[in-house]
Amino acid sequence: MTATIGTSTFLSLSGILDSAGEQVELFSRPGVDGVGAALVGSRAEPVDCISQRDVDDAAAVLTTIAEYKAYLGTVQTVIDERGATITNVLVLRVTPIRAQAIKSAVGKLSTTAGFLLICRWTLLAADVAA
Repeated sequence: MTATIGTSTFLSLSGILDSAGEQVELFSRPGVDGVGAALVGSRAEPVDCISQRDVDDAAAVLTTIAEYKAYLGTVQTVIDERGATITNVLVLRVTPIRAQAIKSAVGKLSTTAGFLLICRWTLLAADVAA
């Protein structure tokens, strides 16, 4: 299964996006024993996912990172490596982890594949588009 964020395709995209759920906030008052709890709304927590893809050369590494950075602050559809489709995903951060030189194409996303590009994505499954 091919994994994607927006129109970017990956050999793999590991990590499971957290779906929105009711959040609970604890509170206490001076002079009162115990603790109270209040439901404060439904939302998801940000999740880090790791992407991998092969690219042709060192120049393509920089171009691909720039393409990924263009997603920052946008809402995208994500298809993970299990084939699950998640809509309304806010891209919070993209961090390149490694560009490893390789001898041949790994997943054939690239024709000559000189590098395996690995990035960390911080994503938030949003109920409402940003």
